[in-house]
Amino acid sequence: MTPDANETYSIIKEYAAPNFFDDFWYDNRNGHVFGFSRFADNKTAWEEGLVAYRNNQVYIGADHTNIVPNNTWGRMSVRINSFQRYSSGLFLLSMDHLPVGPYATGSGWHSSPVWPAFWFVGESGTNGEFDAYEGFNPNDFAFVTLINWASWKWGNCTNLNNITSYYNGSGWDHNRMTLDTPHGTADMPFNNAGGGVYAVQWSYPDFIRTWTFVKPNVPADITNGSPNPNPDTWGQPHSYFPFGTNCNPNVINDVYMVLNIAFCNAPNQDFCLNTTG
Repeated sequence: MTPDANETYSIIKEYAAPNFFDDFWYDNRNGHVFGFSRFADNKTAWEEGLVAYRNNQVYIGADHTNIVPNNTWGRMSVRINSFQRYSSGLFLLSMDHLPVGPYATGSGWHSSPVWPAFWFVGESGTNGEFDAYEGFNPNDFAFVTLINWASWKWGNCTNLNNITSYYNGSGWDHNRMTLDTPHGTADMPFNNAGGGVYAVQWSYPDFIRTWTFVKPNVPADITNGSPNPNPDTWGQPHSYFPFGTNCNPNVINDVYMVLNIAFCNAPNQDFCLNTTG
């Protein structure tokens, strides 16, 4: 969605069944950087049932039936990138179910067996990256991250000292700006509620902010399919990334919208690989 002169959003593109996958390409380049994953091409994804339309809904999944042979890299999964690239907009992702799986015995995100993501990235480091949802099961919250791959060009983007005045959550800096969504907005709590909506308002050149709505607490102007949803009525956001003197708004620009399921955030650890293998 894009705003008009009065900052009212209107729909310019809808991704939905039965034409959802027509607007994406299958990125099966090196999956090693995405943990223990092998991303399928278009033909393989459909033949193996990794993507499908079910009951007029979109299904994106991973191989959950086979044992990965020894000396074979990665569990088969999918990464799809939108044909259209974006540099601003309002994005609403409605999901009834998030990928979950067996838990590893380790701790931290490098031990998380299932690693689904909804994110934005381009072909070059100067395009930056924005992760609107990264789930690391069994965490019941998600990470939202703005990554500046070219600080030499765009400045030193860091979280505000008074960040909690602007959003409802917690966060940290680790060569990037990472904020956490509230507990109960990911993994099994999200699924047990029947799903919800992840919303991203990318207002160039001012800020990016996001909300995570779990059913039944989804704003009416989203659930009723309003052509003009108003983020200013949605309450305090669950993440907030301001642009300005120290963080050039072009830190994120000309990017694909990406959906994928990966495993065992690299560097991979044996107890996680054993869980997903």
